Amino acid sequence: MKLQNIICTVLLLCATSVYAADTKTVSLKVEGMTCESCVKKLKKQLSGLCSELQVFLKEEKAVCTYGGSVTTEQIIAEANKTGFQVSL
Repeated sequence: MKLQNIICTVLLLCATSVYAADTKTVSLKVEGMTCESCVKKLKKQLSGLCSELQVFLKEEKAVCTYGGSVTTEQIIAEANKTGFQVSL
């Protein structure tokens, strides 16, 4: 393996470790969603806070991955602005 490939691999592994250590995931209960437009509305509202977001309409659930200075309380407050009832 060339030295350049080894260095790139090490840098990638280090960057991934730092990213993973700084991220958190929260599962939220979301009441009041009735259609795919609701899902899109919630995704749009949380797009600035969640680095990854999955919303499950039938399960009335959202899973948000976030990091940095973002808090769970901020995510819930922002999600509640959509008119849905969001809680842990």
